[in-house]
Amino acid sequence: MRARLPNRRPSITCEIDFGGRRFAVTAGIAVADAGRTLTLGEVFANGATSGDAKEGQDLISIINDASVLASMALQYGAPPAALAKSMGRLPSAPVMPADLDRSDGGAPAREPASIIGAIVDLLVELEAEMAGEHAA
Repeated sequence: MRARLPNRRPSITCEIDFGGRRFAVTAGIAVADAGRTLTLGEVFANGATSGDAKEGQDLISIINDASVLASMALQYGAPPAALAKSMGRLPSAPVMPADLDRSDGGAPAREPASIIGAIVDLLVELEAEMAGEHAA
């Protein structure tokens, strides 16, 4: 069942860089149990200034739609880590032939393939920070 968010709720705004562009990401926080439980309930992102107005507007439209989908998933109980695990990833460094014989397949660290993955990775970080601060 979808968790309805109150009309007024706290939020966190951060800036991230991806693909040479700067984005502002705001995550809305759902508070339950008289403040004992904090979860992320929504996400909004904007920015992506570009020299090409059409390209920038197309990207913003995609980010806005992806933010709605991510927010709906959060409100239906999908944890940010599960969303991040499902996003496309690219190796952060080339895989060398000798690495392929390793037991882990030689997989280097993997980076988000798109700004949407980077936004979801930020949600994972924010959730971890909230859990750490709330436990203290």
